[in-house]
Amino acid sequence: MITQSTVLYKCGMRTNIYPLEPKTKDGQIELSAEIETPTGIRSRLWYMVPEELGENLTGSAEPYIIAAIFAAMSTKANVHVHGTVSPFLIRNLMEYQAYWYANSPAKYNRVEITADTEAETDVFPDMDRSICAFSGGLDSCFTIYRHASGICGRLKRNIGAALFVHGFDIPLEDESAFQRAYRTNQDTLKSVGIPLYTVKSNHRLLFTDWNETHAAGIASCLTLFKRGFSEGMIPGTYCYNDLAPLWGSNPTSDHLMSSRNFSIFHDGAIWNRGSKLYHLREWQTAYERIRVCYSNIQKDQNCGRCGKCLITLLLINMLQLPNPCSFPEPLSKEIFEEVEELDEVHIEALETLLKMGSRIPYRDELSNLIEENRRRLKPKKSIQHELKQTGERIKALFGKPPY
Repeated sequence: MITQSTVLYKCGMRTNIYPLEPKTKDGQIELSAEIETPTGIRSRLWYMVPEELGENLTGSAEPYIIAAIFAAMSTKANVHVHGTVSPFLIRNLMEYQAYWYANSPAKYNRVEITADTEAETDVFPDMDRSICAFSGGLDSCFTIYRHASGICGRLKRNIGAALFVHGFDIPLEDESAFQRAYRTNQDTLKSVGIPLYTVKSNHRLLFTDWNETHAAGIASCLTLFKRGFSEGMIPGTYCYNDLAPLWGSNPTSDHLMSSRNFSIFHDGAIWNRGSKLYHLREWQTAYERIRVCYSNIQKDQNCGRCGKCLITLLLINMLQLPNPCSFPEPLSKEIFEEVEELDEVHIEALETLLKMGSRIPYRDELSNLIEENRRRLKPKKSIQHELKQTGERIKALFGKPPY
C-alpha cells in the first residue's frame, strides 16, 4: 500500500521553514517564520516580545525548528530551515525524534533536518544565567522556590528571569485574564527578586496536540532569549518514579532541545506534587496564589472542579495544609459531584492517589468518580486497529532506521 508519506519520501518533498525579518510595532518586536508543508500549505508562527527585551533575542532560526518538530514528525517529510541553526541542536533533535518515534511509531516518524547555515550562534562562554518558564502553577512556583532558597544544593541555578507566555494556558483572545495573571505572577516573583518577562505566541494554535507538544512550545520561547541567557529551565510535572506516558515535558527528552550555547534543563523530577506543596508553604506568597486550573472560564483563577484542581485539593487535604486563597473553597463531598469529565492523564493521577490507602480523603467519592470516567473512556478499538498498532511497534523495533 502506497501512503502519502511514502510518496513524499520518494519524491524528495520536504517541509520548509522560512524565518522572516523582525518587525517592531507599538513597543513590541515580532519574530516569525513561515512554515511550508510538502503540499505547499503555509502557516505563520509568531512571537511578540516587549521591545525593551530586544537585546536578549537570538537572530538564529533555532526557536522555529524546535517549535515545528512535531509537525515535521507528523508530516514525515524532511525539513530544511532557511536560516542558521546549531549543528549541536540538529543532532539533539534527531535523538528527540527517536524518543517520540519509539513511543508512538504510528503517529510520528524520524526526519532529516538541514539548514542553510549550520553554525553555533550567540557564543558567550562566560555566561551563567538561566531563564525559567513560569505560569504561577505548582511546578513553576516550586522550581523558583527551590533555587531561590538554595534547598537544591549544588543544582542551584542563577535564575536571571522568569518567562510567562500568553497563548499557552491563557488564550490569546483573553488579554484581560493574562494581564491579571501577569500582575499576580510579577508580584509573586518580586518577593524573591526575579523579574518576569512575557512572550505572546500562536504556537498552541498551530500545534494543537498540547499534551505532547507543550514542551517544544516552552523550549522554543525560552530559546528566543539565548543572547541573554545560557540555559532555559522547564519545571518538571511528574516524578522520576511516576512518569506519565507520552507527556510532552519529561526528563528523558526535554534536554534534547538544547543547542551548544543554550541548554534546556528539566527541573525537579525527583519531587512529587505532594512534596512540592509541602515545601512551597514556606514561600507563603506563592503558596497562597498557585494557579493550577486549565478549564475555568476566568483563565487566571482556579475553578476547584477540574481534574487538576481536584488533585491539588486532595493533596492539600491529605497533607493537612491550609487551603490556599487561590481556591474558591476547601475540598468537600459536594465537589466530587460537580467535577467535570476527566481525561486519561488526570484519571491515572487520581488512581495513583487512591493507592495511598487510608491517607487519602474521600476515598469512596474518589473511587466512584474514577469508575464513572473509566466507563466513559472505555476504549472501543477494533481488532484491525490493535493489529495495526502492533505492526507499527514491530516495525519500530526491527525496521531499518532512516539514519
